Amino acid sequence: MKLGSANALRLTAGVALAATAMLLTHPASVVASLLLALVLAWRVDLFARARALAVAAGTIGLAVLALNAAFAWQGARVLWEAPFRITWLGRPRLTLEAMAWGATAGVQLTTTVLALAAATVAVPPEALNRAMERLGLPPSLARAGGLALRLVPDTAQDARSMREALRTRGVDTSTIRGATQTLVPLTARSLDRAAVAEEALLVRGYDADDRRTGWPPAAYLALAAATVAGLVAFLGPGRPSFYPTVSLPLDPASLALVGLALAIPVFLVGRVPRCSN
Repeated sequence: MKLGSANALRLTAGVALAATAMLLTHPASVVASLLLALVLAWRVDLFARARALAVAAGTIGLAVLALNAAFAWQGARVLWEAPFRITWLGRPRLTLEAMAWGATAGVQLTTTVLALAAATVAVPPEALNRAMERLGLPPSLARAGGLALRLVPDTAQDARSMREALRTRGVDTSTIRGATQTLVPLTARSLDRAAVAEEALLVRGYDADDRRTGWPPAAYLALAAATVAGLVAFLGPGRPSFYPTVSLPLDPASLALVGLALAIPVFLVGRVPRCSN
């Protein structure tokens, strides 16, 4: 199956947006990246196709915020301090810096998961597999990626079926016992499906020694471009600091860098065609 221009655009937009979200920590870029990810998710109908992935993206962001606020006690601006001390650790406290960094990292991860989920859910696994091979990736990696994407909806359907079966038997799947009764057979079925896929590949003549000896020049150019982009993002102007105090640069040079970094994702997401389930 060919990738097609529309699918190629969705995939490129998701990858570019995810890379931008992880590289830049400026608050303007973080908020803009999240909004772009929501637009991309809406255009590919992610919330109807894979609602669980969208919920997981938000949960991951909230978890990062909560964990960083609870266990990172550094920072000059103390919002709350516990009336007790923990041996070897000191007095627990909540700081503005910890919450700011936790919120930034949480939104970055949420944006990355949303963007990559939208890119992969909207693209057929066979077309994505073919695209990975044309980019010069090793055949084994391309097949593994295609198989993984193909097994995700099957595993999700198995999980829903098992939960419904347990509920009909009066088992509360929200408890630890119910979750265990779902997870154990789900894991066993997933392993069985993986074993069947492995046998099918072996029968067709694929094995662990099937690899290419080198990558095409385009792969090295892409790697070099990614390295330069990372250096500009981390060493250039506009990089905020969170410790010991929050410092968020809003000067014209910093905002210009943010706009330049977001130019490509904005252009790509704006051109992604709307699709529905």
